[in-house]
Amino acid sequence: MDEREAITDVSELHRRLEPCRLCVEAGIRVESMPVFSHLDRADAILVGQAPGVREAVDRRPFIGPAGRRLRRWLEPAGLGTEEEFYARLYIAAVAKCFPGKRPGGSDVRPSAAMVRTCRPWLRRELALVDAPLVIAVGTLALAELAPGAALEDAVGAELRIDDGRPLVVLPHPSGANPWPHLPGNAPRLARALELLAERLGPGA
Repeated sequence: MDEREAITDVSELHRRLEPCRLCVEAGIRVESMPVFSHLDRADAILVGQAPGVREAVDRRPFIGPAGRRLRRWLEPAGLGTEEEFYARLYIAAVAKCFPGKRPGGSDVRPSAAMVRTCRPWLRRELALVDAPLVIAVGTLALAELAPGAALEDAVGAELRIDDGRPLVVLPHPSGANPWPHLPGNAPRLARALELLAERLGPGA
């Protein structure tokens, strides 16, 4: 059994995750320290792919351009400002550290080895952080939380994770991601954002 599975306290989880170098010790390339929220309860747990280059420096999740776009999407749910976004959401990721850049400039997608190494951290976050709703952002998060589900089918639908909590799925908000602009996807995204507004917005 992975010793992380025995962690039963959120503060202990964060204390042990903060300096994690398990990927480095395994020879897996990473270019930051772990980036994650430090809340113990939240209105929802948002799971992304991995920190980006800005997050690697600031060690604050979704602080760069993708985060700004995501907050614009979430404005109807009352999460459009940084203050509300960081206060009400526990922000996790499948991979905890920045995996680096490709020669062409885009972010490296976390490798299968990195995902396996980080998976126990995410599982403990999901188990220990008190939050009634889970949000998956992007295909890597979707694969972890609802294996086998396709993004086209999941965005706009309300799924469930293993413990029964509702799961709302969004595409990755990167400006380089064409998915929101492909035919038929705008209504899917609009419905997903409506679901979040219904659960998290004013009066929810």
